[in-house]
Amino acid sequence: MHFRGLPLLLLTTIGAKSGERRQTLVAWFADEAQPQAWLVVASDAGADRHPAWFRNLMAHPEAAMVQILNRTTKVHPEVLTAAERATVWPRITTEGPEFVAFQARTKRILPVVRLTSTSP
Repeated sequence: MHFRGLPLLLLTTIGAKSGERRQTLVAWFADEAQPQAWLVVASDAGADRHPAWFRNLMAHPEAAMVQILNRTTKVHPEVLTAAERATVWPRITTEGPEFVAFQARTKRILPVVRLTSTSP
């Protein structure tokens, strides 16, 4: 599944407030540093607050799961450091130029999250 040429994954989280299971389609980028990991940007199209899926992910990281096509795996989420983000940001904005506009719309730095598979 793709949106604007970017591949999508189905991210499952647990609601930070509700405790209910939530699913969201999110564009992803290959993590060249780790083959069993995916990079996602908490952009919310440049809104001034983080998307709900990011808040949920940070509240309940142990519950995170990713589905790509017919493969589902538990993942460990990790927000990239400023230095790590600076390394991957040029590739993200080349592959997904809309992220340049999203970043320009907000004063917050859009977090980049590495979702690393915990399954063998």
